Amino acid sequence: MYQAIRIAFIVICIVRSSIAIITMDEIIVESTKIPTPLNMVNSSLEILTSQDLEDSGAEFLSEVLTSLPGVHISQTGSFGGATSIYLRGGKPKHSLILLDGIPLNDSLDANGYDLSHFDINGIERVEVLKGPYSSLYGSGALSGVINIISKKGYNNPKKSIQIEKGSFDSTKLGVSIYEGTPSNYLNINASTFRSDGFSHASTYTPGSGLDDDQIENDNVHINTGGIINNGNEWNLSYRNIDTLAEYDPDGRWNTGDPGSYKRKQEILYGNFKQNIKDDKLSLNYSLSHKKLDLLYPDYFTGTYNTGDYQLLTQTTLFKWSGIYKVSDDENILFAFENSGEKINKSSYLSGADEIKFKSYLIAYQKDLNDKFSYMISTRTDDHNLFDSAETYQGSAALYLSKNTKLNTSIGTSFLAPSGFQLSRNRALDAENGNSFEIGLNHFIPKFNTDVDFTYFNNKFEDPIGWNGTNYVNYAESDIEGFEVGSTFDLSYEDYLRFSYTYIDTDSDDDDFISRRPQHKANLKYFTKPTEKISISTFLSYVDKVSDKNFYDPASSLYAGVPVILDEYFVVDSNIRYKHNEKVEYYLNIKNIFDEEYATVSGYNTQKFSIFSGIKINL
Repeated sequence: MYQAIRIAFIVICIVRSSIAIITMDEIIVESTKIPTPLNMVNSSLEILTSQDLEDSGAEFLSEVLTSLPGVHISQTGSFGGATSIYLRGGKPKHSLILLDGIPLNDSLDANGYDLSHFDINGIERVEVLKGPYSSLYGSGALSGVINIISKKGYNNPKKSIQIEKGSFDSTKLGVSIYEGTPSNYLNINASTFRSDGFSHASTYTPGSGLDDDQIENDNVHINTGGIINNGNEWNLSYRNIDTLAEYDPDGRWNTGDPGSYKRKQEILYGNFKQNIKDDKLSLNYSLSHKKLDLLYPDYFTGTYNTGDYQLLTQTTLFKWSGIYKVSDDENILFAFENSGEKINKSSYLSGADEIKFKSYLIAYQKDLNDKFSYMISTRTDDHNLFDSAETYQGSAALYLSKNTKLNTSIGTSFLAPSGFQLSRNRALDAENGNSFEIGLNHFIPKFNTDVDFTYFNNKFEDPIGWNGTNYVNYAESDIEGFEVGSTFDLSYEDYLRFSYTYIDTDSDDDDFISRRPQHKANLKYFTKPTEKISISTFLSYVDKVSDKNFYDPASSLYAGVPVILDEYFVVDSNIRYKHNEKVEYYLNIKNIFDEEYATVSGYNTQKFSIFSGIKINL
C-alpha cells in the first residue's frame, strides 16, 4: 500500500506554497536582505503565511515546518521533546534560524536550534531560503535560512483570546493585542501551554520506569515601532520563551527517577531604518542581545549529588547595512556586523568562554527588462578562533515566457565549531560547503496550476560529527536530490497542495545518513464547504530511515547499534467554524488513523489525539 501511495505522489506531485502563489504580488521577501517581490526571487524559497500557521492547528512552529518540501523533522517524543530540522539532508546545525533577521542559534545548540518551544502566535510569515547563504548570514547557513517574521500592527487594531483543551490533559491560553495607527503600533502576544504529555521514551533499563512527561511552556512577545520623518522607521521587540519539560530517565545511569530541564531564552532587539538622498539610500542600524539559560539535573551529565547543572550564553550583535538604489532595477547592498558570545565558565565548557567575529558583506542585484535578473554577494568573516572565512553566492532567473521561469544558484558556506564542541576538541576545523541548484517553474493558466521542479547538489568538507567519544572532522559528505510539486486551485475557495522530495546521501559521517528519509511526500487539501466552515487536511508519507539504538537491553550500556525505522503515513485535520465576526471554534485532530511510528529510535510519537478551542475577537 505504501509503495502505491509513494508512486502516486511521485507522479502527481511537482513544490510550491499555494498561499504564497495566490498572494505572490503582495509578498515582499525580506530574507534576501534586499527586499524583493516573491516572484522575482532567484533561488528556492518556501513561504508559510499566518493563514498557513492557523490552518495547521499546530501549537509550535516545528510542527508546521515539516509540511514543506525539502524539510524533515525528527523529535524525541512530543510537546517539549528535542526537535531537529533537516533541510535538504543537511545537519540540523546547518539551518540558520532567524527571528526578524536576528540569529537564534548559539553554542548551546549543538544539534541545531530547537523550535519545539517556539509558539506560532504573532508570526506574520516564515520564509525558508534553501541553499548556501553564508554570503548573506555568515556561519551556520550551509543548508538554508529559516526567517521568522513578526506581525506589525500598523492601522489594524484588534484584540483576541484563545482557549484550547485537548488530549493528554493539554491546555492552552493565548492573548493577542494589536494597537496601531498609520504611524505607530504596539503588539503583545502571550501564550501558556500545559500538558501531561506521554512518555517520550519507549525503551529503557528494566525497572527504571516510564511515565507521562509533562511540559509547561510560556511565550511572550512584545513588538512596537513607528514611522517618523521622511519614512524613517524604528522597531523594538522583546521575546521570552520559558519552558519546563520532563523526560524519561536514561537507562545508562539507571537512576530510576524522572528528569526535567528548564530552557529560558530572552531576545531583545531594536533597529532604525533611515531613508536619505530622496530614498536613493536606506541605512539600517540594528542591535540585539540574546540570552539562553539551560538548567539540567546533575545526572544529565553523568554525575550525582552535585546539584543542578547550568549552561548559559549571552550574545550581543550589532549590524549596520545600507542599500543604494542605483535605479528602479539595480541595487547595491553593503553591511558590517560585530558579534560577541559569552559562555559561562564551567568544567564542561572550559577553554572556550567567548567567541567574537566581525563580518563585511557586499551584494549586487540587477533586473534586466523583467526577463533576466541576477544577484551576486560575497562576505568575509573574521573569527577570533579561526582564520578569516570568505564566502560567495550567485543566483539568476530567466523568464522563458510570461508563465515560465528558469532559476539557478551556486554558492559556498561555512560553519565554525561551537564553543560547546571546542570545549571537547580545540583542534576542530571549520566546516565548509558548496551548493548548486537549478529549478523550473511553470504556471498553467487553463488549470490555474503552478508546477515546480528543483534539482540540488550539496557538498560538505570537514563536517563535524560525534564519533562516540568526541567531536571530530570527517572528510566529505555529498547530498543530491530533487523537489517536485504543484498547487491546484480547484475553485476560488478550495485547493490542493502537493510536494515530493528525494534525497540521496553519501558520507562517512553517520550523522549525515541517519534520520533522513530518501522519499518524503506531503499533501494539503483545503476546502470551504460553507461560508462559515473551513477544513484543512494534511497527509504526510515518510520513507523508512536509518538510526542508532543507544540502549542495549543486554548490557544497559551506550550501544549505538544501527536500526531501521519503518516508513509511515500520517493524516491530520483542522476544522474551523466561524460563528460570527467575534467568535470562531476549531477542532484539531492529530494522527487520525492512530499510526504507530518513530522519528528517533527509542522514542514515542503522538498517537490519535483531539484538541478543541475557541478564538474570541474582542
